[in-house]
Amino acid sequence: MVSAKTEDYLEVILELSEYSKHVSSKAVADRLGITQPSVVSMFTRLDGENLLRYTKYAGVVLTRKGKNIAYAAKLRREVFSRFFSILGLDDESVEKCARCVNCEIPPQAMIRLDEFVDFMEKSDCVERWKAGQGEDGN
Repeated sequence: MVSAKTEDYLEVILELSEYSKHVSSKAVADRLGITQPSVVSMFTRLDGENLLRYTKYAGVVLTRKGKNIAYAAKLRREVFSRFFSILGLDDESVEKCARCVNCEIPPQAMIRLDEFVDFMEKSDCVERWKAGQGEDGN
């Protein structure tokens, strides 16, 4: 299992690679709000772990292994974001909570959670539940 920090980098690189084949350290630094030297240091480490290919001054490209981890992290974050939204949390809390859920969830459990969230979003149970929570969310 990779760290949450590694997943954050890989997810950002995945998102940015939709716009450019090679992703620059500046683009990643800007997105994560950190310094370029910190990003270059992480690029070097992740290259050593075969999660991306780093070429100085050219940027990075995710390897298949890196893409698989990034896609899985993105899917998990999206499912948990939808779940926390169903609970009625504000957008900032939803994002924070979804990013904090960093655990190895078996694929079958993730599929079932995604199916459950789909069901809840399509049913009137959520609206009835939220209506019963009152104005203060309690």
